[in-house]
Amino acid sequence: MKDYEYIRAWGMMLHSYPYYIEGEVEKARRDGAPETAIYRHDDGTWATFEGIRREDTKETIRALVRDMEK
Repeated sequence: MKDYEYIRAWGMMLHSYPYYIEGEVEKARRDGAPETAIYRHDDGTWATFEGIRREDTKETIRALVRDMEK
């Protein structure tokens, strides 16, 4: 089963409540979202880690994912 660590990291970065993050992970599982999904757009498509433009944001997400993998 996919863990969707990037959705979890994105939610943590935004200080989202755990129940909200889990809900987003469930949506991703149902949709078959890419493993690097971070959130779902209103049109139902998924934004991914690779689409993040700011390098500092990417590094924050990378660090959070690394911490989850420990």
